Amino acid sequence: MANSTLPAADAAKVALGPTGDLAFTLFGVVSVAAITNLAVMKSARIAFALARAGHLPAMLSAVASTGTPRPALTVSSILAAAFAASGTYKTVVAMNVAMTVALVVVVNVAAIRLRSTEPDLPRPFRIPFYPLPAVAAAGLNLALLAALVFEDPMHSLGGLALLAIIGAIYATINRIEEDKNEEFS
Repeated sequence: MANSTLPAADAAKVALGPTGDLAFTLFGVVSVAAITNLAVMKSARIAFALARAGHLPAMLSAVASTGTPRPALTVSSILAAAFAASGTYKTVVAMNVAMTVALVVVVNVAAIRLRSTEPDLPRPFRIPFYPLPAVAAAGLNLALLAALVFEDPMHSLGGLALLAIIGAIYATINRIEEDKNEEFS
């Protein structure tokens, strides 16, 4: 394994015969294509939702007759291509890992808080053995976040700082909108 550039492909060749490494490579290509498709759809849907909520230009909330948010898809694809062409794409992805894990922790903590502050709220789904799964998920993701910061402090802390800045901007915009609403009430 130490001398191999693709140990998994070598293992597939041993397990599946001479075409095993080809099968593994084809599986990898299909997987990368599927993951890329999911990432593109996710970023377009986020841009679309933010535009619909009034946080991004309204033109990004337009939808084609097929239901595709084409302007949001186009803009997010152009931005991804620009990051890739500029050589900063790996940095953006590395920063995104810590941000994503931190957001998962926040969602788990929010679920715990919501269930304690709004116990009578109708819920279509109940978490089995609540609160153990939510507490375990938050704890595991906090441990993962700590490991990410330990292994790659520059990108992880950069991502967390960016997340804090985005949160501060969002809170400020929300506070301004609430003040405007109170003035008109």
